[in-house]
Amino acid sequence: LLAKGQRWHDLVELLDRRADLHGTLGDAEAEIAALARAADIWEGPLDNPDAAAELLEKILRREPASVAALTRLGRIYERAGDWPKCGEVLAKALALGPKGTDAADLFFRLGEVADKAERDVATASAHYRQALTHDPRHAPSIAALERLARADGTWAVVADMLARRIAIAEADGGDVLPLALEYAAAEQKLGTPAAALGVLERAAAAAPGDVRVLTLLADLYFASGQHDRAAPIYDRLAEDAKAARRMKDVARFRQRQGGILEARGDSAGAVAAYEEAFRVNPTDVPTMAGLGRLAMAQRDWEKARRVYRSLVLQNLDADAGVTKPDVYYALGVIHIELGEAPKARGMFQRGLEVDPGDQRLKDALAKLGTS
Repeated sequence: LLAKGQRWHDLVELLDRRADLHGTLGDAEAEIAALARAADIWEGPLDNPDAAAELLEKILRREPASVAALTRLGRIYERAGDWPKCGEVLAKALALGPKGTDAADLFFRLGEVADKAERDVATASAHYRQALTHDPRHAPSIAALERLARADGTWAVVADMLARRIAIAEADGGDVLPLALEYAAAEQKLGTPAAALGVLERAAAAAPGDVRVLTLLADLYFASGQHDRAAPIYDRLAEDAKAARRMKDVARFRQRQGGILEARGDSAGAVAAYEEAFRVNPTDVPTMAGLGRLAMAQRDWEKARRVYRSLVLQNLDADAGVTKPDVYYALGVIHIELGEAPKARGMFQRGLEVDPGDQRLKDALAKLGTS
């Protein structure tokens, strides 16, 4: 209650009384634990490292082999930038062969020394990992490893640390939603988005109306081919976006619906979804590509030509699902079907200027040359 009310001086006084009681009862371990917690409060919320150090020295006079006190004293020396003294007390603590949380705290402090004083990231990471072998829930070590991994782009480690944080938050009843979104983003960077499905499903169950989670969940279902699960979510998202007049979102969700219906072989439904998306966002490349594919499949050459001519003018990103050579090849095929061989030849040649190694274009041009 005192901690929740941030009544730190009262809490320190209470912990001191508690330590005296444990000492009277002969429970040295509990006595030191109470004093150590009081030292944490002096150093942290009360921002008085001198008072914390005085308390830790008291513990060490009482129990010279207290790993908890040595580790905390090392943290105070670290804060003051006194790296020689910090290293000295941490070495003493390490020689005592600590276990459990005390060992995790110690290896975390060793990692901080390696990182901040020695700029040795590899050694720091090794110490943080060693801390997690003693306490898999050690939050400072998890945060430190995640920070270092983000800095050098090691997304597998980022995902691992986020998964640990999620497990802790779920066990403690904390807010999992922000972590779930970060975890999904990390798995997407790794190219393994399906690994985040379980976490997102639990997050969606806890926050059934959160658009961010539902969107990611639908996208992951879509990417992993689970169209039956993705479709109703996209439909709900599209309707909600339409009611809120978030028209760009409507276009995105209808485009995804079009992709699902196209994959199912429902050409009419796919065209309707794509066209609704196109009316809202007429420059969206995946929507245009879908309309173009369906127009060609239906041999609607004039419509296909209009769509692919528009695609020529768009900047096609790597994740657009269609490339400039694809567009020029499609236009070449359309011109052939319309009896416009010279225009077809020009399209194939322009495609080869973009990608000289495209065998489709080479074969189409060769076939056109002999016809």
